[in-house]
Amino acid sequence: MGDFATPDGRGEFPTSNFQQVLDAVVTTVVADRSYYIEPLNILTGADDGSVARIDIASFVAHWPDIPKVTYASQTIGNLSFSTKYGVYLDDVDRDGVPDVCLFVTTNTEELFQAPGRLFLGTVTTPADGGVDTSGGGGGGGGDEAGCILVDTAIVTLGAQPFLRQELAETYWSEIHLKDGRKLRGTRNHPVYTERGKVSLSTVGIGSLLITDVGLVEVVANDYVEEAGTKWQVIMPRGHLYWANGILSHNLKAPPL
Repeated sequence: MGDFATPDGRGEFPTSNFQQVLDAVVTTVVADRSYYIEPLNILTGADDGSVARIDIASFVAHWPDIPKVTYASQTIGNLSFSTKYGVYLDDVDRDGVPDVCLFVTTNTEELFQAPGRLFLGTVTTPADGGVDTSGGGGGGGGDEAGCILVDTAIVTLGAQPFLRQELAETYWSEIHLKDGRKLRGTRNHPVYTERGKVSLSTVGIGSLLITDVGLVEVVANDYVEEAGTKWQVIMPRGHLYWANGILSHNLKAPPL
C-alpha cells in the first residue's frame, strides 16, 4: 500500500509498527464469510439427570450471498454442570444440514478455526438439580464495544474470519469524508486518525482518517438520533478491519 502521507507533506504515519501492519494488507476483495443468526437467544442449559444438556432451538442463518438457511432444533448431552460452553456447528455447504453434528467447547479459539463454522452463542449449564439457564447471542456478551450501522461494507485485515451480531441502536455519529464516503456508527465506535485510535464521536472536522486509500480528511461529523440496527463485529482476538474503507477496531470474542 505504500507510505501514508498527509496532504501537507508531513510524511509517513508516525507509528512505524502500525505502518508495517497497514503496508502488509492486501486490500483486494475477499470472500465475505460473515453471517448472523436469528433469533439470537436459542440456547437453553438444563439438568439431564446425572449430567447437563444444552437444547438448541431452531434458527435461521443469513449470509450476504445466501440470505436465509433454516436449521432444525437439536440437543447436545452428556455435559458438565455449571460450565460455560460455546456452541457451534460446521456447515461448509450452508444447506441447513450440519456436516457432522453440533459441538460445544470451552476454548474461544476453536469457535473461529474453520470456514463454514457457525457460532451459535454461549450458555452456562445449571448446577446439579438447578433450574434451566438461557444463552445465545452469537458471540455477544461482556461490555458492549463500538458498532457500525447494519449493511456497512466490512473487509478484515488479512481476511480474518469474523462474526456479526445485530442489535438495536438509536444514538449515532456519522462522519463524512472529503472523498464522499461516510460511516455511521455508535458514538464510541473506534476509528483511527493520523494520531491514533479515537471514538467516532470525537473525530473533529479537518482530522485525517486512515482509510484503504490513505489519509482522508473529515469534512463533517453529525450526531444522529434515529432508531436503527447496528452490527457488532466480533473476531477471536483484537484485530482491525475496514468499515466502508475506514480503519476500525473489532470487538474481541469473550473468553469461555
